[in-house]
Amino acid sequence: MFLSKLYLKENQIKCITGLDQLPVLSTLDLSKNQIVKLQGLEQIESLRFLNLSLNMVYKVRQLRFIEQLPLLTELEFCFNPIMDKKLYRFQVLFHIP
Repeated sequence: MFLSKLYLKENQIKCITGLDQLPVLSTLDLSKNQIVKLQGLEQIESLRFLNLSLNMVYKVRQLRFIEQLPLLTELEFCFNPIMDKKLYRFQVLFHIP
């Protein structure tokens, strides 16, 4: 049996590791953690829904770790410091159409 949904909300997670071992993971909730870098998500090609709300992502270039995920259709990214960047929404749409 494979894990397809993983809810890790409010766990004080700072670093994303080990998720590449979940070949059919389609839903991932990492909201309300302390994540700054999105490295570790780039290998989860089966991911469709990703919740990163209420984390500590500051830099738009962190989107490069999720922009190539072929099945990603829903991204929750609210209440991260990145929202204070000029043209934030356009930059996210540019990286993840």
